[in-house]
Formats: sequence, C-alpha cells, structure tokens
Amino acid sequence: GNNTTKDEVLRREMRQMEGGVASFSDINASKLRLQRLGYFTEVNANTKPVVGTDDMLDVDYDVVEGLTADWSVMIGYTDGEGAFWGGSINQNNFLGSGNKLEAGFTSSSSTQEYSFSYLNPYYTVDGVSRGIDLTYQERDYSKIDVSSYATDRVGMNMRFGYPLSDDSRLSFKLGYEQIDLTLPTGATSSNTATDLWNFTQAEGVSYDQWKASVIWTDNNLNDFWYPTDGRSHTIDLFVALPTSDVSYYQAKYNYRAFSSLGRSDSYVASFGAQLGYADAYGDTTYAPPFANYYAGGYGSVRGFEHNSLGPFDTNTSTATGGQVLTAATGEFIFPLFTDMPSVRTMLFMDVGNVFAQGGFAASELRASTGFSLAWLTPVGPLTLVMAQPLKSETADKTTRTHITLGRSY
Repeated sequence: GNNTTKDEVLRREMRQMEGGVASFSDINASKLRLQRLGYFTEVNANTKPVVGTDDMLDVDYDVVEGLTADWSVMIGYTDGEGAFWGGSINQNNFLGSGNKLEAGFTSSSSTQEYSFSYLNPYYTVDGVSRGIDLTYQERDYSKIDVSSYATDRVGMNMRFGYPLSDDSRLSFKLGYEQIDLTLPTGATSSNTATDLWNFTQAEGVSYDQWKASVIWTDNNLNDFWYPTDGRSHTIDLFVALPTSDVSYYQAKYNYRAFSSLGRSDSYVASFGAQLGYADAYGDTTYAPPFANYYAGGYGSVRGFEHNSLGPFDTNTSTATGGQVLTAATGEFIFPLFTDMPSVRTMLFMDVGNVFAQGGFAASELRASTGFSLAWLTPVGPLTLVMAQPLKSETADKTTRTHITLGRSY
C-alpha cells in the first residue's frame, strides 16, 4: 500500500530481519515503528507458512498511506507574553523519502520569528540523522517585563542525532548566528540596567557567534499533553566557540516524571525540576544578557508575575534575570469531572528562583501552592491557575491567577 513512500523507508524500520529466526516480538516491534512514523493510517502485520516447508514464515506488512503534509495555524495566550499566533507547513514524508521539511512563523507582542528546517532521519543506515535549521528572530525584552533592550538574530545550524535506544537520543549542533542588540533611544548609564550597560560597553552591540551544543534526551512519557506515566530528562550543553565575538556557555537540565496512583490513571503524582547555569569565559568579562534565565509565572513559579523573580535593577526597576536557575514543582492530579477526559485538574506546589553568579541562597527561594484546571482544546490546553504564594518578600510582584492557551506546563 506504499504508493508514495519508498520501500527503503519501510525496510529500515524492520526489527524482524529477512532470513532470520522468526520472533513475534520483533514482528510486533516492526509494526509499532511503522505506526510511529505517522505516514500511515493503518498498519497490519500478517504471517503465513511458506508452502512446502514446516519451519518458514512469510511476513507481510500491509499499510494504508495517509496525508503527510499539513498546514497549521497556531493561536494562544500567556499572561506574560499576551496573545500570540503563527502558522507552519509540515511535510513529514517529503517526496516519499521519509525526510521532514518544515517552515513556520510565530508572532507576539515581544517576538517575531521565522524558521525553516529539513531533516533526514536516516542519514546513515545506523539511524544517525542530519538536519539543517535556518532562523530569524526579532525580540523586544521590554515587552516581557525585563530589561529594556531588543535583539535581532539570524542563524543557521547543522544538526546530527544518534539514537541510543527507543527512548533516548544524543544530538549535536554546529552553527553560526549574528546578533544585533539595540538599547533604547537616549540610553545612558543612569537609565539602563547596570549589567546590560556594562556588557555593551565592554563587548559592543553586534556579535558574530560560532556555536555548538550537545543535547541528550530520554523520554518515555505516554502522552504529549496529558501524560500519566513515564519520565523525561533533557540535558542541554551550549557553548559559543572561542572564535566568537562573545565567549560564553550555558548548561540546562529539565526533568519531568508522572506516576499513576493505583490501578487507574485517574490519580497521578507528578514531579518536575529545572536547573540552569550560564557564564562567560576567555576574554569575555560578562555573560550576555540574552543568556540569562528568568523565573516567575506559568511554567516556573506560579503565584508570581511573569519573569519577575531574581536580580532586580534599581536604575530601571526591572528584573534582569540571572545566570543560575533553580526550580521544582510537585503536583497531585485528580479527576474533578470523571466523564471529561479532556479536562485535567491538579493541586501543585512550586519552589524556585534565579540568582546572579555566586549569589545562590536557599533562603531566597520562593514558594507557592494552588489549583490548576486545564481543558484540552483543538489548539492546545486552556489553563486557569489559582495560586497562593507561600514564601515571598515585600518587593515581590505576586499574582493570584494565570491564564494560558496553547501551552502545557
């Protein structure tokens, strides 16, 4: 049934080898891998004895091809970014080759971004992938309640991925990026965030960056939007190479875990953690402001305003972000409406903050608790959060509610 998809695209997913010892686990694994491709609406595996023999089987895989190209429109809302929208075209089986092509854009009050990517998931017969990414981004940081500056970024990446198992993968990226940083008109040392001013005076406002990164992922979550079991680890190591105008590095770790309580998936315990660190090296004195981490708001420490936690600049009365990120969350998921699987309700507790280098102090961590209700709509979850800070300071910007559309936590 593969009229468009080339035979080699199907054969490279086979775990039952021709001429090998028949294994029903390998036959089923091959069927599952074909289903995961997303190219086919139906996959069936049929076995029958070879006529005239008593120890041989024929294995036939029947597939029905579906649509592999789609146009999509994205709309959403977060209490930090406001409304956002975008669109993309995706071709997951370009010309029947199994290669993936994607082009898209997103727009919000703070960000305009355009992207193009092309991926060959089987650059080698061992499953090593190779892809290319082209991006252009304009971002105004003053629109997300942090220091007043803007960046224009244009870049290209070459990426390679190697499968370590069915759940884990190691990826490498090499690329180039040009970054132009713009300060507000009339910026001086007295009306600009101190760290931002010091960085631009030392390093200028235009940077050619040669960059590399290594990413390890291990993910066996059983659902994209509403997982009930499994765990996900991601370690992302990034470095701007010594030939760059600004030399710095970033390291970030993300963890999520879900575990069903009892025999059903109605009651679930969840835990998550984020750790991050950024620093300059070599001749670069200050880590760039666009390498900073931020905390506060949905996706971080709920009960505090978006990006409001951490180091605070007295010149501009704004949060500047920090080079050290620590955040954790614990959740108890339960069914408020048993006949509505598209609705997820939970109780949560968040702890975290961001710090300047050398400034971490457990006593400065912020904490909150609350209730969250999410409804899975055609454009992603619509989430309402009611939060109560448990540990805050007088100067903190707190909030009791968060509303998002199109994002999972």
